[in-house]
Amino acid sequence: MLLAAALMLAEGLGERSGAATLSGAVGLAGGDDARRPSTRGHADLVLSQLPVTAANAEFYREAACG
Repeated sequence: MLLAAALMLAEGLGERSGAATLSGAVGLAGGDDARRPSTRGHADLVLSQLPVTAANAEFYREAACG
């Protein structure tokens, strides 16, 4: 579902950098762990990876404060 949302961001809304950030975070959160987290746990993993994969200043705290 999250990758479908990234596709909608890119193709439907023209937000390609946001789509790249989301799909990158999903990829990093996926990992090759044999243990599958709950839906909430997976969402938390994806959210924790957003600042790592941000291709723009959207998620940087310095940008939000200044």
